[in-house]
Formats: sequence, C-alpha cells, structure tokens
Amino acid sequence: MEPPSPPVPSGAAAEEAWVSTLGEALQDAVLDAARGGPVSLLFSGGLDSSLLAHLLAKAGIPLELLVVGLPGSQDLASASEGASILGLPLSTAVLSPSEVRETAGDLGRTAPALTPTSLAVQTALSLALRHSRWERVLCGQGADELFLGYAHYRLLTGAALAKRAQEDLLQLFHVDFPFTGSMARRLGKLLSAPYLSRGVIEALANVPWEARRGPGEPKALLRKVAVALGLPSSLAGRPKKAFQYGSGIQRLLRTDRPLGGPW
Repeated sequence: MEPPSPPVPSGAAAEEAWVSTLGEALQDAVLDAARGGPVSLLFSGGLDSSLLAHLLAKAGIPLELLVVGLPGSQDLASASEGASILGLPLSTAVLSPSEVRETAGDLGRTAPALTPTSLAVQTALSLALRHSRWERVLCGQGADELFLGYAHYRLLTGAALAKRAQEDLLQLFHVDFPFTGSMARRLGKLLSAPYLSRGVIEALANVPWEARRGPGEPKALLRKVAVALGLPSSLAGRPKKAFQYGSGIQRLLRTDRPLGGPW
C-alpha cells in the first residue's frame, strides 16, 4: 500500500510556504541576473525595485541605483527617499520633455502597434537604459502583472480576475518584454527582470490570484515576501504608481497625443 499523500497546506500554513518558496526563488533570480555585477538597477523607490536593491546589496553585488523622471515627478522624490532608507547611493537622470517626446516618437515609428501605455513604458525603459552606467541592467518588470499591482485588478474577482491577469502576462511575455530586450541590445545593454525568472514563475504556479493581490493594499503577497527577506517595512508597505506614471512620462505623452494618433 502506498503511503498517504501529505496534506496540502491551507490558510496561514499555505501562505507561509508561498512566502518561503518565493523568497528563495527571488534571491536565486537576482543573483543569476547580476552574475557578480556590477549592475545598474532601474530604481523608483517602490516595493519592486527596493526589494531588488536590498537583495543585491545584501549579496554584496556592486550596483548603481538609477532613477529617471521628468522634473517634479514622483519617482525622483520616492527614489531619493528609498535610497536613503537603504543606505545606497543614487544616480538621478532628470529628463527633459523634448528628450521624452523624441524617444517616444522614434519608438512609435519603430513599433506602431504599441498601445499608449506600452509606448510610455518602453519610452521610460529606453531612457533609463540610455542613462545606465553598466552594461548589465536589472529592472522590476513583471511584478505588477504577477502580483496584481495595477489598479484595473482591484475590482475583479474569480474568473474575470484570472482572465485579465493572464491576458496581461501574455502581452508582457510575448510582446512587451521581448521588445524591451531587443531595444536594450540595440543600446549595448543586457536587461534582466528577476521577477520574470523561471524560478519565480514556478514558485507562483499554485498560488491563487486573490492570494497574490490580497484584500487590501495590492501585491500583498510580495509585500510579505519582502518583509521576510529583510526589506524595511517602510519600503515593503509603500504605495507607489507604476514606472510610466511615476516618472511623469505617461502624462506627458497623453497630453501630447494627437487625436486619433498612435500616441
């Protein structure tokens, strides 16, 4: 007779197991992406990039924290505060509106099928890559899709939530991130996204969407992982707009967008 299968953990036990497994997977992904450094990390001072910065610093990886944003944008202030909390130096690239418009225009002509939001994301990433010091660059792409950080997830539940999350991940894996990787290579950079590593994806395979999001602040599970890994609670619990919004780029492009035009 075969021994009985071990009980499947539930409730608090399941969450504890998820946090432990995800923490290990994310640490491995960061070390693999950094390959000993030095690396530039696209940093906004929010949960996603702060956790990566914390893990890189903890592993002794030489790194540059880099924030980009238009004058007065939220990310410039948030990154400065976050870097101070982590005790790490920060490189700041204050963008001009003309620089943003020129980059967005070039990308829009290269890939006219990009949605306005995707174009804003790619513009922000392109400018960050141009300003990064090191060849190897890390970013927090994927955290909002995998841990349900976007505002459009908040009122969805059940099958509707799963459908929207899966659609966003398909867009990210098959369109947006391949485009970003190609753009990085043209700029002579090697871009990695630890949250999109196979280990992290596998660690999330059996975690329900609602458990990833949580009932209150979005990305509840990732916040618990961050605290377990030693990220200061002031950063683990920090609410912040997505990269394209916090940098001010989405607003600028939306204001500039011609009626009926691609951006």
